[in-house]
Order: sequence, then structure tokens, then C-alpha cells
Amino acid sequence: PGRRMGVDGALEVFRFWRDHFSDTRIHIHALIIEGNRFSVEYQYATTKDETGVRTASGTVSTGYVEDGKLRVWKEYLDGRVSRLQASGELPVDEFAEPFPWPDVEL
Repeated sequence: PGRRMGVDGALEVFRFWRDHFSDTRIHIHALIIEGNRFSVEYQYATTKDETGVRTASGTVSTGYVEDGKLRVWKEYLDGRVSRLQASGELPVDEFAEPFPWPDVEL
């Protein structure tokens, strides 16, 4: 998150998530495949073990597969959503249609 990374960096992120978060769910809303390119719109929800706080935000990932391997995975999300949910300023609706921002005004 917030940087480019290769396989080792991705594994580091996944291991961190495994060790610090639980009940992680991904709710896929749309999946588009065109040749070797893809785009996935989904709602990502998880609970931070240290605080017990659950957050959920919509995101979109896009990329491509080459020679049977995932070569590029780009993820677009607004990190403010989970921070504002954790502070209680935004609602958490894990099953809402994924948008970059919840349906509320601040």
C-alpha cells in the first residue's frame, strides 16, 4: 500500500495482514476480463486485532496476466475511508455496493 512492490513486498504485506488482522472478507461486485487484462471492483472488510475495530471500503484493482503468471496488480483505494471508520467518523457497511467513499456527507 502506498508504494510499488514486487513479490517479496507483497508477501510482506500479506504476512503483516495475517498477523495483525482477522475476519478479512472480500465481496466481489464486478469482474471484467478482456484477453489477459482484468479489472475487479470489490468491498474489502477486516478487523484489526489490536483494537477490534472493523473497517470496510470499496476498491478497484486492475492488471494483467502474462505467461500464466500475474504480472501487474494495481489497486486503487482511498485510505482515508478506513482511518475515518476506525475513528467513528464514517459508517461501516460491509455489504454496500463498493464505492470509493461511503454514502454520507461529512
